Amino acid sequence: MATQHPSQSASLVPESAIIHLIKQLLTDEPSRKGMHDNTSRDALENSGDEARQDAGCVLWDMAAVQEHADVMADNLIFDILLELILDMDTPDRISEISLGILANMACHPHLQGKLAGAPRLQQAVLQALLTMDDAGCICEACRLLSAVMAGSHVSAWLSCITKDLGSRVTWLLEATQNSDVLERTCQLITAIVSASSSGIQLLLGRDLLGKLKIPLEDYRCNAMASCPQQASEWDDAEDGCDSYPSLPAVEAVLDALEACTEEEEGVAAMGAHTDLLQLLAQLMGPRAALLVRGRAAVLLSILSSSGAAAIFAENADAAILLVRFLKDAHDSEHCRVFKDAAWTLLAGALKELQTRVGAKEKHQALQKLCSKAQDISAAAKADELEPQESTRGNFVAGMLEAMCSSEPAGLQSPSGTEGDQCKLTKEQTSCEAKHRCRGDAIGRSIPCKIATIGRSRKSP
Repeated sequence: MATQHPSQSASLVPESAIIHLIKQLLTDEPSRKGMHDNTSRDALENSGDEARQDAGCVLWDMAAVQEHADVMADNLIFDILLELILDMDTPDRISEISLGILANMACHPHLQGKLAGAPRLQQAVLQALLTMDDAGCICEACRLLSAVMAGSHVSAWLSCITKDLGSRVTWLLEATQNSDVLERTCQLITAIVSASSSGIQLLLGRDLLGKLKIPLEDYRCNAMASCPQQASEWDDAEDGCDSYPSLPAVEAVLDALEACTEEEEGVAAMGAHTDLLQLLAQLMGPRAALLVRGRAAVLLSILSSSGAAAIFAENADAAILLVRFLKDAHDSEHCRVFKDAAWTLLAGALKELQTRVGAKEKHQALQKLCSKAQDISAAAKADELEPQESTRGNFVAGMLEAMCSSEPAGLQSPSGTEGDQCKLTKEQTSCEAKHRCRGDAIGRSIPCKIATIGRSRKSP
């Protein structure tokens, strides 16, 4: 169906046509008109399934248009979709389509009230997420819940968020290797956390941070395996069908973590999760996409006073990754906030070195950082907005210069790597073993697809 502005009445589908499509979706009996007597029962059933799917996909796309969605609502679409979702004999594909139609309708604010006023439908959607293993159904149930969590009737849905749902959502983070499932699950987590402080309490109680760490670790392992490739663009994303997780899925994970920082309880929990902080620091490495490196820097800068700065003070290799990022980052819409975050972390690391780190550890860290003093000064100069303006980068460069001058002369970087050279390590080998043992995780039952929000997809 061609995309036209909904205000153009000529582009609107007649109500009679929409009703006909709803009837096609509802019926599970294929039409026998024009069929030969020797046509097999299987062929008839397949024909009927295809007709239902085709009708459902059209309704799915049409539900994105307010006028069409209103016609559907006036013709009992909620009751019809409820029965399809509850029916144990409904094929997974039809259930996915039904949830997808509802998710698109939930994007219209004036229809969210009708959804909130249908408790049986609410329970059916929640039950679908709790019990269904089909990746498409999980994605659309998550998308539907994410939409209503962001609406004005969120309280009606928050009352339905149970411990079982919290456990299911966090379990999906570790059980799936389908990027679409991961992305939609993280979007739902972000919506729940942003909607209510009780949401983050519920999810943190189910090891949310530990579960969000799992796909980030998968991404880091894949970035190591892709060596010697280096991501050089902000949107340098691998095809989601070639690796898990895809860049959009990783961004969704980072979105969920960032949502957690909006609550004091989330900041405290993340600051105490040393493994997560260390992993975010590792994601600053050059083989990760620049966008991921920048997002990791922003998260760590938010947590700078909660333990993140100490990570870079205690591990000079990690601090050098910040310097490398400042060299690699180029002008873009993302550049300023990400660079500011990196400078904040470097400043915090130097302050930690001055006040908390022992003499021996401080000397070892400065050996490496002082060897990068010229790079830091060059990055600070390049980062100036105006020739006379004193930037945060200049502050960091001056601070490091003063610290280096107070140390014994002749500081040299110790031999060895800077933590970013390409070689197989025991850590990488363990990553590969983990991928092998997780090969049968949920979400692998359908071919990988590039998700288009709110649009139907052809049957796999």
